[in-house]
Amino acid sequence: MQMKGETPNLPSKRRPFRPTAWEFHLFYAAGNRPRFLSGIDFYRYVEYPAVAAELQLEDCERVLDVGSGASIFPFSLANAGYQVECLDTFESVDVERHQWEMAAQLRMESALEKITFSRGDACSLSYAGGTFDRISCISMIEHVPAPHDVRAVSELGRVLRPGGILVFTFPYDESFREAREPFDLPAGHRLYDDPAIEERIVRPSGLQLVKKLYFTNRWFDCEKRLWLRLPLRLQRNLGFLMPLLAAASVAQSAQLCGKTANAALVVLRKG
Repeated sequence: MQMKGETPNLPSKRRPFRPTAWEFHLFYAAGNRPRFLSGIDFYRYVEYPAVAAELQLEDCERVLDVGSGASIFPFSLANAGYQVECLDTFESVDVERHQWEMAAQLRMESALEKITFSRGDACSLSYAGGTFDRISCISMIEHVPAPHDVRAVSELGRVLRPGGILVFTFPYDESFREAREPFDLPAGHRLYDDPAIEERIVRPSGLQLVKKLYFTNRWFDCEKRLWLRLPLRLQRNLGFLMPLLAAASVAQSAQLCGKTANAALVVLRKG
């Protein structure tokens, strides 16, 4: 990942895009002390590095990030020189203003020509088939109400070019569950199990399953049993510890082998 102030370089196979959790944290902070202290969501420090690595961006030109919201991930791609399209519903949001505010917070105004924000519905994409080389969908698909999530997956497969890669991350559990209290977030999301991954993601996409990874806890659930139990005041001032805790406490595994997992990652390729 480039340091702020540097001119973005075009993607090169000689310079793989593999930022660590700590590098994503520094990118988010952008030299701002309050942002350095507060950090972002715990699991984003797990997902962002994993998705960046699995996208294999070295030979990529155009990326679609779905469910971008206030995510720094697409900005990190634009900062590295990739052309990025950000798609979200952006309800009650001035999209152009949001784009400029995000760029200003990250000190990335000079890279705005590399990133475009669009309001749209993942279930009915306006892009032509085969438009994008890579697609990232980070912790988004679980928020799409059933059965529309299956339609959204199909649409993402349609706009991926032949040979392209699509990467999903989403909450995982041993048994599939739709949104309901008390295990759910107020915004509503589902938890996928292995049969649901096959039936609701892999099969509807029409793509080839390349890899499935589980984010497993090395010792215990550090986020729920340690981080989220801290007083909010401490969380807001010790956020710089999150990337270190996330990297140390969460492993990527192709098999559960008796361990628990809070999330999973799926890599799909279009033949």
